[in-house]
Amino acid sequence: MVRFVHFGDTHLGRRNFKLEERERDFEEAFKQVIDFAIRKKVDFVIHSGDVFDTGRPRYRVVNFLVSQLLRLKREGIPFFTIPGSHDVAPDGTLLSTLHKVGLLKNLGEEEYFEKRGEEVILHGESYKGAFIAGVPGRRANISQLYKSLRPELKGDFRILIFHHIISDISGKFSDIEKEVLPRGFDYYAGGHWHSRFETSFNGKPVVYPGSTEVWDVREVGEKGFFYVEDGRRKWIPLKTRKFVELVVNCDGLTPSEVSQRVRERIEPNDGAILLIRLKGRLKEGSKAEINRKGIMDTALERGYLYANIYTSELLNPKEAQVSLEHKSLEEIEKEYLEKKGYKGKELEVGMRLIDLFGKRLTASEIEANKRKLFGMLGL
Repeated sequence: MVRFVHFGDTHLGRRNFKLEERERDFEEAFKQVIDFAIRKKVDFVIHSGDVFDTGRPRYRVVNFLVSQLLRLKREGIPFFTIPGSHDVAPDGTLLSTLHKVGLLKNLGEEEYFEKRGEEVILHGESYKGAFIAGVPGRRANISQLYKSLRPELKGDFRILIFHHIISDISGKFSDIEKEVLPRGFDYYAGGHWHSRFETSFNGKPVVYPGSTEVWDVREVGEKGFFYVEDGRRKWIPLKTRKFVELVVNCDGLTPSEVSQRVRERIEPNDGAILLIRLKGRLKEGSKAEINRKGIMDTALERGYLYANIYTSELLNPKEAQVSLEHKSLEEIEKEYLEKKGYKGKELEVGMRLIDLFGKRLTASEIEANKRKLFGMLGL
């Protein structure tokens, strides 16, 4: 039997809160998996999609991935993957280039799919007695694609890598019904769902390792990957940056008193991200604003990398609140701009400018973005 590592949703290049340190955190998690694979001398590594956070990753991010793939290549450990939804740009995916130069096997390439009438023969790669095939994370007509698949089953142990959320996880957010998965595989390596999840199909395991780092604060929790040996899988936790939640009751306080109470509650730390949630109803007649900068400064002084303050559960009788609960940073930014009166093309430009803020761009990249922004405004 074979030994392999299964991980996914590494989202290399991701920056929570636009922090460069968070980009390094995603890389460190990826490196930990590669370190483990080399140390265990596994037969191969499988990645279930979203290697990158964007279809056009920065050169530095690409260089990091190449350095890790070269480490595996020197040890004779193949890297099998498929494109996730984040890996694809309008003109293709960088995974195709890495496939062509032999740094990885992109099982989503056209060469692995053969159209025969209404059926699609799913080819894959055979390696050390295992057969590994994959379905890329596209969304259009995806259920129909699965129904038409006829896997070319080979080997003693068969693995399907796919990047879709099955109905067992979430009926509301699922991409496919579990029943459309092709039969005949011994291990179904799922991606796209960022939390660990395990179920079965036709008596065989369907396994999602989740993301290797916290992509969004709604996903805070233990991160890791699976090590599979002789068909038995073991969960391996990763050492990732800590997130600390601080809930502060602000009933009857003025904004200045809220700021003081929060600062008093911040305990010393060593590099975690602090999530501060303010609850309750402010004192009637309060007009001043909460001193966010003062709170942030205190958090930094006490060792935190960053502090984010959530006020969705804080009521001010004189002021409408912007809801932050269950929203991504991008959704919050968009809602803020909309409340400021931006809409249409102006809103798109504003979101683009926020996305560019804090990024280190070359002169040519700055010029290209200027042309794009002016074009969006029709100038």
